[in-house]
Amino acid sequence: MLRWNCVLEADSAELHDNYKRKTSLALAILLHKYGILDKAITSQALCAIDSLNDAIVLSDDFFKKSNEIKKVISSNPTQLKRKPTLPDNITFYREKDVISIQLGKRFYVAYIHSHLNINESPIIEFYDVVFEKNPTIKDLKRLKAKGEMYNDGVARIAKFSVSGLKFSPDPANQIKLITSNVNEAPINNHIKASVGL
Repeated sequence: MLRWNCVLEADSAELHDNYKRKTSLALAILLHKYGILDKAITSQALCAIDSLNDAIVLSDDFFKKSNEIKKVISSNPTQLKRKPTLPDNITFYREKDVISIQLGKRFYVAYIHSHLNINESPIIEFYDVVFEKNPTIKDLKRLKAKGEMYNDGVARIAKFSVSGLKFSPDPANQIKLITSNVNEAPINNHIKASVGL
């Protein structure tokens, strides 16, 4: 929920309430599909169905099948017999993008240097700063990179290869594109060269 609360708990000025309602409904359906029943999410989803119908957000077919959907997500789900397959790792983020990653009420900012294996697993480097709100590119001018302290007591450049970082915009609203085509990466001349990813 650390990821999906970025949608469910977002300010209404940032995300429309109907998007939050659709997200809670989708979560309840997906959890049920994978053999999980979460009472809080199911309760939100049941309320969301009525609100979405009142606002005429979805189709007539959805309205007609609303009671069926309510019964399904309220029923005890069937436990999975095997682990589901993972989707591919193609990313829509590009080299020189600057992104923020929300964890709770904090925003961590990263610069995308490149990709491994043509658009898979972007290589990111974090800025050495944490924000209380989503920053703008102006907030990042001339900021230093966050290094990693090694056992020998030396801070080194820290770059990470992140598999699965792909959707822009992120459906969970956790990863936000701040801007694209930024030529100035975080300043890392104050730390020693890295020893790998």
